[in-house]
Amino acid sequence: MSTSAMSKFYSEYVPDVKGSDYEFNRFDKADLKNVVSVLKLFVTTVSYSNWSEAAAVIHDAIAKRFSSSAIDVYCFIASPYWKKGTHIVRHYGLGGALEKDFEVGPLGFLFEKEIVNDNDVIFYGVVKLTSENARSIFNLLSISENGVLFSSQGPNDPSFSLLVEELASIVAVKPKSLTFNLNIVEAINFILGKGLEALFPYAWEETGEYHLDIFEGNCVDRLA
Repeated sequence: MSTSAMSKFYSEYVPDVKGSDYEFNRFDKADLKNVVSVLKLFVTTVSYSNWSEAAAVIHDAIAKRFSSSAIDVYCFIASPYWKKGTHIVRHYGLGGALEKDFEVGPLGFLFEKEIVNDNDVIFYGVVKLTSENARSIFNLLSISENGVLFSSQGPNDPSFSLLVEELASIVAVKPKSLTFNLNIVEAINFILGKGLEALFPYAWEETGEYHLDIFEGNCVDRLA
């Protein structure tokens, strides 16, 4: 695992979220269904800047976790907010808008789709997590809460398309203010319901702690 002298990697395993002191950064653990375990991967670093030191370390840990299987990690991402469906908005789509508005580099979306409600539009898409895009994805999700990561054998797996449809159903509910944050707990429940693992990054810029939590519907610690 690649680490620098200025950062430290830790892991913590919680076999049952409901029966523990584990707390979400922002969410209510009581909303998770059934028995859910969490593997918390976290890095403490003196580099307080947008996952610059932490992303590669955590990505290496994820790669190690799935190295013996045909499983990859994918990210469902939605637009951070609804917009008027103008020609320019549709021209930029999801990937272009993220690059323009959030200074996110090219993510390499497998596909992008739009949802239209009255004259407003929101976009969603899926991208495979790689060492090249991990920093951008972790930083975007931990700030905007507009996506979630999940384990999968890929687009050829029937559960992949069904899961994306369910996650898109969360996006399709337009709030009155046109702002949008993905309901992460609901998304995690959908993912676990397909027998997959859900992943979500958090960042504490003030302390230099960055972590990614891996949720699964059983009590097996596959990192150990």
